[in-house]
Amino acid sequence: MFGDIDMDVSTVHAGWKTLRALYTGTGAAPETALAVTARLKANVPSHAFTIPDEWNRVEIMWGANAHSKTVVCAVYLQRHDGEIVLACVTGNMTSGTQVLASGEVAADTLTVASQNWLTTIAAVDGGAADRMARLYFDVCGYDKIFVLYTTVTHTSNWTAYISGF
Repeated sequence: MFGDIDMDVSTVHAGWKTLRALYTGTGAAPETALAVTARLKANVPSHAFTIPDEWNRVEIMWGANAHSKTVVCAVYLQRHDGEIVLACVTGNMTSGTQVLASGEVAADTLTVASQNWLTTIAAVDGGAADRMARLYFDVCGYDKIFVLYTTVTHTSNWTAYISGF
């Protein structure tokens, strides 16, 4: 049907990169989730991460400064410098004891509180087993991603990391 098609298929094997550098905060609303009327290009923060073209799916994990810290965060995506920003997922996390290369401890509990995405967003290994809990999803062609921390229940430091394939 297609004749002789010479095609190579490869999968990128990316390492972990910083999605959101160290955030220090406390309180019920250290950052405000973007209201529906505020999900616009003008409100994309400077810390937004550009997703490489070769990444179709991403994993996101978080590190904290100490065990038993909790945070709620919202993940947003934007497509090719477009005017609209989409709320992708809200997650609840608690840090465990698995030490990361950065010296932080990984979030080991991760619950997807709400998701509004084209495909399923999954929490991987998020059952409080002192391992690295992660979010996993298809970026569906979007090329900017950012995290806002909407609730931090203890004074704590959080870093978000991203990898793709």
